[in-house]
Amino acid sequence: MEKMENERIHMFCSEYLEPLYYFCLKKTGDPGEAEELAADISLQVLLSLQKTAPDNLSAWIWRIARNRYSHWAAEAVARRNRTAPLTEELSDPLSLEETAEDALLAGDRLRLLRRELAFIAREYREILVAYYIDRQSVRQIAEALGQPKGTVTSRLFRSRNILKEGMSMAREFGARSYRPESVHFGASGNQPSGLPWRAVERQLPKNILLHADNNPCTLEELAIELGIALPYMEEEVGLLEEGELLKKTGGAGAARYVTNFFIADTDCQQAVYAAQKRDSALRARLAYELAEGALPGIRKLGVIPASMDDGGFLWVLLPRLMDTVLNSVGANGVWDMFKRRDGGTWGFMGCEEGAGIPENRGTGHDGVGSNIDRDTCCSYYSFNAVESLSGMRGGRMGANQAILLGDIFRNNRKYSSLTEPERGLFKGLEGRYVHTEGNRIVPDIAVFNTKTYDKMFALLKQQPGYCELRNLTGALFNEVRELLKTRSNPILHEYMDYYTSMMMCDIRGMLINEELAAGRLRVPEELETGRAGIYLRC
Repeated sequence: MEKMENERIHMFCSEYLEPLYYFCLKKTGDPGEAEELAADISLQVLLSLQKTAPDNLSAWIWRIARNRYSHWAAEAVARRNRTAPLTEELSDPLSLEETAEDALLAGDRLRLLRRELAFIAREYREILVAYYIDRQSVRQIAEALGQPKGTVTSRLFRSRNILKEGMSMAREFGARSYRPESVHFGASGNQPSGLPWRAVERQLPKNILLHADNNPCTLEELAIELGIALPYMEEEVGLLEEGELLKKTGGAGAARYVTNFFIADTDCQQAVYAAQKRDSALRARLAYELAEGALPGIRKLGVIPASMDDGGFLWVLLPRLMDTVLNSVGANGVWDMFKRRDGGTWGFMGCEEGAGIPENRGTGHDGVGSNIDRDTCCSYYSFNAVESLSGMRGGRMGANQAILLGDIFRNNRKYSSLTEPERGLFKGLEGRYVHTEGNRIVPDIAVFNTKTYDKMFALLKQQPGYCELRNLTGALFNEVRELLKTRSNPILHEYMDYYTSMMMCDIRGMLINEELAAGRLRVPEELETGRAGIYLRC
């Protein structure tokens, strides 16, 4: 028995003294007080070990530590109440004659007061500042705020108690106050007001969204985590809520904010990548075989320009095939599922940086023209694994140029039919997207209309292996959706098909990587023309 007691005492002294000191330092914020508190806790533990044999030594020690800290904190408040003029006067809600700075003894207490004013909620902060700093009466405050005098009096009393409690605490800012994290975003749909992008251009809103991701937070919790005073945090959170990137939960006095879109953390991204990589080579081979079998029939449809070989057209056909298969297994219709306050239909999601994925598989897909003319869109694929084809490449046509090009090919117009303003627009297209042969205007990019587009995919669906590719992709879609669902807040579950579709866009980039590695796809030699992955729908 004595041997077991000695072993427990030895274990405590060797394993717990240092953690207890740092526990106390975190709680008190003062090395001297931390040493005294740690000594008190250690004494209680050692005395108690002589009387009891706890089953779970660790839980038992930390229970004693928390209890002794509670006693210490209560005694510290009592000491301050006996010695600090501010806390004596706070017992009477309306008795202060001098200003707050006169009432405080300068130095530490002034610093504590200012700190707590930075972290107290607006409805209390306004009254405290007006009463103590601006020297306004309760009547004046009530008139300025449009509130009954009784409400102001009760809030003043309540705010003093909050202030007292806060000044007795040892606050500690979160890690994001000195080490902001980063996140990259993806969006889809119509964005008429510039949202969501203009709301996340700085580090502060990004880190608010990261901290509130699947973690409903009060304004005070966000302020402390990021080391930002509450007046500024209130404004930032208000803008993010207005922009529909944060969602407010709970009633007045208990409001919490949670990120209103999905952010894939590093663990989530790695799990999704592992699932996507498993059959990546098989999906790529099936897609290539489908495309190769359908290419002769597709060329007869007249959608491939005479100046483009089959290998060049694959930079359009393979990602379009993968997107079409994706739409057929669960993504169809998700791109317009959001109806936004700004009149847009945009969706948005984020991926935390630093996931360590060993493959650059991102692809972009953007278009111009459809925001003006719904029947016309010039679309661009970008392929991040190929430096020359990454990003939305320079020299893109403008919306009016896309509409002109759609009108030319839809109506089989000749160069002589162009007006002078149209010829000015056409000049910026010639040599990259089109060229002229006499009076004829000839495309140098793939051009589809509704009929030829549907016929092209009918040819693809007739090829052996299409059902296998679709089944593989459907099973993967469901697997990824479950991975995301288990890592998301329930408020987002109704949108899981959208977020899954956004994550699944990576498989088209993986397909390109697989085909490049297998030698079945080559990087275009004439990169200066920049036509790879570009097509016109009219």
